[in-house]
This record gives sequence, C-alpha cells and structure tokens, in this order.
Amino acid sequence: MKKNLKKGISLIRYGAALKINLILFVIMSVAGVAAEVMAFRVRINGGFMVFDIGAVFLLCAAMLPGQMTLSADLSALAQTSPNKKNIQTTMMTQMNLAFSLAAMTLIVVIRLITCTVTGTGLAEGFGDLWYTAGIVEFALLIFFAVCYKYFILSMACMYFVLLLVGGGIGFAVGSGVLKLEMLILHPLVSVLISYAMMFAGAFVGHQVSRLLYKKNLSKIAFGAAAQRLK
Repeated sequence: MKKNLKKGISLIRYGAALKINLILFVIMSVAGVAAEVMAFRVRINGGFMVFDIGAVFLLCAAMLPGQMTLSADLSALAQTSPNKKNIQTTMMTQMNLAFSLAAMTLIVVIRLITCTVTGTGLAEGFGDLWYTAGIVEFALLIFFAVCYKYFILSMACMYFVLLLVGGGIGFAVGSGVLKLEMLILHPLVSVLISYAMMFAGAFVGHQVSRLLYKKNLSKIAFGAAAQRLK
C-alpha cells in the first residue's frame, strides 16, 4: 500500500486541472473544519442532524487526490503503461482510503477538542458519528468507484441512497417512531463503527472498480479533461 500511495501522490501533478482541484481541496477542507466546529453547537444543544455537513465536506475533499491521480491515467503515457489497471483500481482505492482515514481522524480530533474545551460529554460529541459521517463515507467510497465509469447513474443512485437513509432517519425521529437516544451509541463504539464502515466501503469500492475496469471512462466526468491531457 505504501508503494502505491507514493506512486499515486507522484501522479497527482500530471492530473487534469491540477490548480483548480488543489484550490477546491483547500476550500472544502477549510469549510469542512469550520462547519464541523459550528455543527458541534447544534449537537450539544440537543439539535438533530442526519448528516454532518462538515464531515461531508472533509470526506469529499479526501476524495480529490484520488480523483487527480485517476485523471492522470487519461494521458497517452498512462494508457500504454502496465500500471493502467492498478491506477484505476487498487491505487485509486488506496488513495481514497488513506485520505479518508486522515479526514475521519481530523473529524475525531476536532470533536475531541471541542468536547474538552466546552466540557461536553463524549457521548454528545461522538455518539452520532457512525451515521452522520460513517454512512456517508461508506457511500462515498463506493460512489467514487462507479462515477468515473457511469457518472449519471452513480449520481442518481448516490442521491437516492442518501435521501432514503437521511429521509428515513429524519422521518422516523420526527414522527416519534424512532427515539434519538436509540441512535446515540457509546462514543468508542460509534468511532469504531465509523472506521469499520470506511474499510468496508473501500473493500466494496475496490471490488466494483475491478469489475468495471474494462469499461470506458465517462465522457461526462472526464470529457474535457481527456481532451486536455491527450
């Protein structure tokens, strides 16, 4: 994995729209940290969130390095390279997982710091992590394994799943069918489940990427970039 990560990071500079993607990475990361801190106030005041928007920003930002590495695979040099399959499958999955682990750890650190500073119990800070961030990351890791092959279909499925899960939880809590306390797990259990869902998402995503490897990259996702790199 270490070897693939080094190669993947070295390929980023050959990716399409490098400056734009790096700027987007910084903006999403900063916005994610700010939103995560602000969301903590909602959480400790008894507010209910199905998904943590700060975590969503940070976890989406974590996918950008893998995206830039994959876009480098469009070049003529990469197309004739024996590493082509590795770039589109194992390398991309490991890049996404590594940066996602870093993003999730940052989320945990932010919540731990805010709990310490405000004197809030760990249950309020971490009890909902498994569904406000864990489920999102599980879906994202599978989504990014599909979206560069079937962009429109994967986007539709992603929104449908998140709407189904988010809307279902929100409706159940709002209607009283499901009590909010039932969703709040022990802090350690919630954190462990979040990380476990991340590894599970990476595993499923990797298997999907291997199945779809021979499919052409989506023109909608990479059309303009492909023209610039060739």
